[in-house]
Amino acid sequence: MTRTLFALAICVCSPMAVCQDNSPDLVVNGSFEEIDDAGMPVGWSTWLKELPEPDCISVDDTFAHSGERSLKISHRKPTSYSMMDQRVDFEANKHYIITGWIKGDDIKPGAGAMLARLYIGKEGGGTFKVSRTFSGTFDWSFIEIGPFPVEGRTWLSLIPYLHQSTGTVWFDDLTFREVTEADLARIAQKRARDRALDDLMVVEATAREHDADDVIPDIQALRARIQAADDLPTSLDVKQGPPYFPLHEDVFKLMARVNRAAWKRPPPNVYARWADPYSDVAPVFATGPGRGFGTFHFIDMLKGEVEPACLRLTNLTEAAQPVTVHAESLPPAEALTWRLLKYVPTLGGLIIADPLPKIASGAGPVEIILPPGMTQDLWLVIDSAGIDPGRYRLLIDVTIGEKTQTRRANVVVHETALPDELDIHTFAYAYTTWELLKDRIPQSRADLRAHRINTYVIHGAFTPWPTFSDAGEWQGLDWSAMDDQIAMHPGAKCFLIWPGMEMLDRVNRVTPEGGPEYPSAEWRPFAGRWAKELAEGMAERGFDYEDWALYIVDEPSAARAAMARTVGEAVDAADPDIRIFENPYGAATEADMELMGPVVDIWCPSLDTAKDERLTFCRESASEVWMYQVLGKTSSPLRAFRIAFWEAFAKDLRGFGFWDYADTGGSVWDPWDADRHDYAVVYDGAEDELIPSKRWEAYRDGAEDHALLTLAAEIDSVQPLLGRVLENQDAATLADARRQLMRAVR
Repeated sequence: MTRTLFALAICVCSPMAVCQDNSPDLVVNGSFEEIDDAGMPVGWSTWLKELPEPDCISVDDTFAHSGERSLKISHRKPTSYSMMDQRVDFEANKHYIITGWIKGDDIKPGAGAMLARLYIGKEGGGTFKVSRTFSGTFDWSFIEIGPFPVEGRTWLSLIPYLHQSTGTVWFDDLTFREVTEADLARIAQKRARDRALDDLMVVEATAREHDADDVIPDIQALRARIQAADDLPTSLDVKQGPPYFPLHEDVFKLMARVNRAAWKRPPPNVYARWADPYSDVAPVFATGPGRGFGTFHFIDMLKGEVEPACLRLTNLTEAAQPVTVHAESLPPAEALTWRLLKYVPTLGGLIIADPLPKIASGAGPVEIILPPGMTQDLWLVIDSAGIDPGRYRLLIDVTIGEKTQTRRANVVVHETALPDELDIHTFAYAYTTWELLKDRIPQSRADLRAHRINTYVIHGAFTPWPTFSDAGEWQGLDWSAMDDQIAMHPGAKCFLIWPGMEMLDRVNRVTPEGGPEYPSAEWRPFAGRWAKELAEGMAERGFDYEDWALYIVDEPSAARAAMARTVGEAVDAADPDIRIFENPYGAATEADMELMGPVVDIWCPSLDTAKDERLTFCRESASEVWMYQVLGKTSSPLRAFRIAFWEAFAKDLRGFGFWDYADTGGSVWDPWDADRHDYAVVYDGAEDELIPSKRWEAYRDGAEDHALLTLAAEIDSVQPLLGRVLENQDAATLADARRQLMRAVR
């Protein structure tokens, strides 16, 4: 599986070629001031054979962002679709930025409407970039797309449009320019300003909730200072985390004042309380006495389970506070690991709690510096594998200055043990080819096992392909790369061998150079021989048919679905015991599914498409049904990574995988330093360290939840508990369900 998502903003530290000074605008007549004899804008055209409504496209001299004219598109019918188009030529392998202005009047969507927006089309058709959509009535608003790389492209289409909507939209001052240093600085400073203003908005909302009226004038004054500041940073220390700069720290200081207002008695300098590790948290976070689990906590564990507990710390002062945490009267110290949940920005402008760097092992002491006004989670991860079953009293002393707060917990390790092998297949597209892993392959394999991964997708680069003599004679399969992969994954439950036949003409690697090509009849015997020898080779290495499957193409639909069917038929004819795995997603039609049905043994639809009708077809046409999801940084750890296992259990899905373990565009810490989204659930630490994310910990905990559900499967209370978890989708309901299941299986 491969995933690409281009960024709409690049950090100034990004390695790209940029102009040092202002760059020329490549759009002809982007201000729509020049018109031809027909009154239409010079340099622009529409490829519509006929306009959907008379005079729906015009040059308007009533409204303009600058100059005298603008482009106007107006619809009375909700089915109308109108646009103008200009081909923009440029130099390849550079970065560009598109800007413009848009105004709207009473824009209302029809069925399937894309409303008003600026669309960037690519050669051969299809979408390259789009602005956000606009609706309703609004004054002139700024549009900015980029910076973005064009790679080998030399032209794109600039298309302002109104799609299947009524109302009127105006466009003006459209530009397409090569990126400059000034652009990058402006974008980075806007990013810093938006971060501070977004956090200040939370502070103001909390102030009103806490009746902290005396802070409101200071909030308003700080907002004005942030908006007027011209010395904001042009880069953010994303590894260090917030607050990022002095004005941002002032926001946090106001948060401290606001949170103090919630206390009816003198508050502590730092408020420490137990919280669910998967509950929402943010650096500026509304809190007060009694929010969270408080001073006492229960932790129930199966023998062999790993379970996090969470101390939520809030600095209620306007100065950084040193905090020391120490554990006493505890399970064996070697079972304890301390991790500090850090904050990172996302491409969409959010800030999320995700990386969990290890800061200590054992009882402690653990020392951290908590910035003014900051709320941050300190995780205590307990591994019960080395703990005898029983009840343990855990005392956590949190010391700030000369004052100590004690937080208590009961840790119960049940005699019932987590099974050595999970009933469900778990996988994470953890290719050893990822840049993040190149110096961390042994560490990553151990980390995968520790997070309950038991099934591994083997990338096409390691597929045992046939070799041929110079005369084109078959020489057998080359197992060298595959053998290395097998050695890296001892104890694997299953291998999904993905040759990636849909990529790089790999479908023809089963024939000699110049030999028969897919999908000819002459090609099929070669594909069959390759599959048969693949099965024989796996058997020689100790793997039965149940221990692996052939994953012919990724996310099949249309031509890929046809390839899966054709290759599957050749494989089935050569060895009908070989299992074939396919993972259809939203683009796969009912016809695609029916085409592949006769050859697929394991269906793995994306969870969003694993609905009743598709699941019924999958169950009727294959021996097993799994599921997968494409999950990014902003996917909910609780719902998308953990509770998804409860859904898999409810639907009797035999596998759950996700994209992706270590796929990054650049640095996994920095969302703006490359042109692709960061999907990785691990972060690079010092030297060869791999830092888990909150999402990754949630996946492990979900896999262990599935094992608990499997142990309790015959107990009457399982189905009602399962239903409540899936209905409520919250941490409290899940924790309560786990406690009841623990009691039921002990």
